[in-house]
Amino acid sequence: MHLPNGERRLPQRVDLTEGAAHQVIAAVQLDGMKYQELSELTGIPVATLRARMYYGLKSLRVALTGDPEVGDGLRSGGSCRR
Repeated sequence: MHLPNGERRLPQRVDLTEGAAHQVIAAVQLDGMKYQELSELTGIPVATLRARMYYGLKSLRVALTGDPEVGDGLRSGGSCRR
């Protein structure tokens, strides 16, 4: 979410993810950036960005539920934005 002064404020739970994953989640899920755009901007391969998203979302699911078995939730109805 963007504040009036242009600063971005992330929902509190997204802050539970680690640095690299946090940045990918923010750019792709919150700002609507495509993986290819982010790759061109950062010089990080798309596959690496996708892996960071996967593990970041997995970590976030565990943090939200407190259940480490929920971490693989993408197989059971989660979604992955391309």
